[in-house]
Amino acid sequence: MNFKNGKISEDEYTKIYYGMMRQSYKTNKPLWDKILNTEHITLLCYCPENSFCHRYLLKDILVKLGGKYYGEI
Repeated sequence: MNFKNGKISEDEYTKIYYGMMRQSYKTNKPLWDKILNTEHITLLCYCPENSFCHRYLLKDILVKLGGKYYGEI
């Protein structure tokens, strides 16, 4: 909510979010592996289309870990 309330920038949010996802990957690797080995997943959020959103950050992480990106629906 700090980003949505204007208390932190996109860059600050991104650094915080990436740190949280790195920690999640370390502590929940079997779950991450399960997600990465699933044929199709869909990331959803209530953020407006084409706005800064954590789902795009997560998409980038999943692609870096070997996932495929097929675009927006």
